[in-house]
Amino acid sequence: MEVQQLMESLGRSGVNVLLKVDEEKMAQADETWTVFMSGPVLGEGEYIHLERASFDEGLGEAFSKLNEFPGDWQWVPSLSAISDAAGIESLLESLGRAGVTTILKVDSERIMSDGNAWTISLGGSALGEFEFVRYDCPTLSECLESSFARLCEFPGDWDWLPEFS
Repeated sequence: MEVQQLMESLGRSGVNVLLKVDEEKMAQADETWTVFMSGPVLGEGEYIHLERASFDEGLGEAFSKLNEFPGDWQWVPSLSAISDAAGIESLLESLGRAGVTTILKVDSERIMSDGNAWTISLGGSALGEFEFVRYDCPTLSECLESSFARLCEFPGDWDWLPEFS
């Protein structure tokens, strides 16, 4: 399973999933990753909010906490079963080191309605004080492609960003 498949499956199950890498926290070697899960399936006003030093730690603990909520969460795989977890972690942390705070989100309501379930938001010092980039797309790769194309319009060396086609 890949990160996109997992997050979309959680979305179809009624769970909103947000992953954030904060460039300021990364510079301070602080708890860089934020994992936030909410949605009707977790209950009114219920959510999971974790800030951890690593992707594995944050997402792994969030998956464990899902079992505290009603429902069958046994289908959620362990992190070791997610084939592209290391690649996503590396990419978002590289953006953080380059001065970009990145938020990836899957919205459970939008995945069921218009198909633009994914949101990516980029901000931070590399973009300027009041600048940010946001795209809503049907897939993770479309969000990454659109936001990276826009990011390349900002000053800086962005040649290392992967290309999507």
